[in-house]
Order: sequence, then C-alpha cells, then structure tokens
Amino acid sequence: RNDGMTECTSDCGDISGDRRFHPKGVAKVFYTAHHAVDPAETRRYIKMLVDKKSAGTLPPPIMYHGKFYKDGDQLKAAHPEISCII
Repeated sequence: RNDGMTECTSDCGDISGDRRFHPKGVAKVFYTAHHAVDPAETRRYIKMLVDKKSAGTLPPPIMYHGKFYKDGDQLKAAHPEISCII
C-alpha cells in the first residue's frame, strides 16, 4: 500500500557520484541495518519497521533523486541513463 509515498521528505540526497562511473550520483538502498548494539533499542526499531510494513506504509527500499523504487528494474525504467546494477 505505501500510502502513495513515492517521494522522500527527509535526508533525500543520493550517495555522491564520481565523474567516471556514476556522474549522476548513486541510489541509496535500504536493505540492511548496522550498529545494532543495544538490544532494547534494536527491538524498538525492528518493531517500527514491522509495524510500518504490516500497515503498508514502509517506503520501497531504493531511493534515487528523492524518489523511491521497489526494485532495480523500476529504477532503471525511470533512469535508463544510470549505470546502477541493483
């Protein structure tokens, strides 16, 4: 469902590109979590993610130029010029 959330509203910048391989920037992909060292805090974050996924309000995992994409095919269809291999 995702409540139509297709555009980012906070921290929307791409990963910086380079002139040779990714001159238009690099997509952010949200597949992992890091530094989960406090079990209570980690549980709280996991619960928030599960609740959002269950409610259909978790945005798709790929963000490029402030918009979300469900997979690499959808990203490539919208931006055929990028060399992203997701």
